[in-house]
Amino acid sequence: MEWSHSREISQYLQLHRAITTRYDRVLTAAAQASGLTKPEADVLLFLANNPQFRTARDVAAYRGFSKTYVSKSLERLTRRGLVTARTDPADRRVLNLTLTDAAAGPVRQLQSAQRAFFQRLTDGIPRSDAGVLRRMMARVQENLTEL
Repeated sequence: MEWSHSREISQYLQLHRAITTRYDRVLTAAAQASGLTKPEADVLLFLANNPQFRTARDVAAYRGFSKTYVSKSLERLTRRGLVTARTDPADRRVLNLTLTDAAAGPVRQLQSAQRAFFQRLTDGIPRSDAGVLRRMMARVQENLTEL
């Protein structure tokens, strides 16, 4: 696909901004309903949705958050008993993060809000088109790694 028209590029950038703005609004409301801040919710959701990633470095790298954003959020989540941090026996410099049982309720609320947002985002899109969209996003992600 050739992006030769500035209008197409503008539409893409506007869509990206609109999705991000509305997602942040929905997640902020869900975080507040769960008694959390938005940064705490971001970190909690990442850990819950990505069990293969267990370090603060992973959260920062894969979500694009600053180390300070992640560190302060983890400090509060740990203090509230929602996350534990244990030294990795293979590398004492690394802390492995684990959600506690107390995190289950807030995580359910946050994931429910997340699912509802993305369901609403794709309302009216036929299943066949949704498959095309998923393949396109996968290809765009591949292209990004090559930039």
